[in-house]
Amino acid sequence: MPNSVTTIDDYSFFGCSFLSKIIIPNSVATIGGHAFEGCSNLQEIEIPQSVLTIGNGTFYGCSSLKRITLNCHKVSTWFKGNTSINTVIVGSTVTSIENAAFNGCTSLSKVIVSDLASWCDISFGRNSNGSYDSNPLCYAHHLYFSDEDETEITNLVVPNSVTSIGDGAFYGCTGLTSVVIPNSVTSIGLSAFDGCDNIEQVVSFIKMIFNINMNVFSDKTYLNATLYIPEGRRKAYEAATGWQNFVYMEEGVPDGIENIKSEVNGAIEVARYNSDGIAINGPVRGINIVKYSDGTIKKILVR
Repeated sequence: MPNSVTTIDDYSFFGCSFLSKIIIPNSVATIGGHAFEGCSNLQEIEIPQSVLTIGNGTFYGCSSLKRITLNCHKVSTWFKGNTSINTVIVGSTVTSIENAAFNGCTSLSKVIVSDLASWCDISFGRNSNGSYDSNPLCYAHHLYFSDEDETEITNLVVPNSVTSIGDGAFYGCTGLTSVVIPNSVTSIGLSAFDGCDNIEQVVSFIKMIFNINMNVFSDKTYLNATLYIPEGRRKAYEAATGWQNFVYMEEGVPDGIENIKSEVNGAIEVARYNSDGIAINGPVRGINIVKYSDGTIKKILVR
């Protein structure tokens, strides 16, 4: 498709059952409704940064569509109900993912994120009315930092750009063992970390604590994980609904969270490398070499 194209009209490729691949140029701002409906052989598609709107039913009936790469800014319910999708790649330009964006994507098992720090809001919620469904149709068991090495996210550091964590945001991400929540977060949605049964520690930098629903974390997390909180805030956390369910609660920052300590003091992480000196997109188990904005370099052991 040439770079002169700015709009893909409604029903443009409707019923093109032999279409298996399409490259959308970065000039396209609008993809019309039902534009690719019935393209039953279309296997993957990349939405460029330029796309602002996608119409209803655009990918309805794309029964072979398994892989989506998102480089646009906002992700709405464009792929809702597509039962064939198993992989979603979230580009660094994505700033929000609406609730129910992947509602009914029952085969979705992998979400690959290239830059969590770019997200203003995080949500893989599944319900059109914004509420939590006790029998969710769609959730990704595993999050990955990159498609190349498929390094699974075990230590999730929510960036300071995030103010809210949406309903079911990381529901069922069984690979998570550590979660760090910055002071910028002012709300956490229903079941945001429910089903993440292998979490060993939750580090909260939230000073003005707020109540959360008791199902934000799983029962196993409440019973087995340690909640680390800011110094002098124990009474507030022990009185807050949801947070008070943690059996183990400690004041201070645990070992291995040095990058967050430095960020609190004004310096932020600008680069990270593994023990072989190869650049990585986030914490990877083992020795990480971290460079900060103040010029300091530290070796950090990520467990």
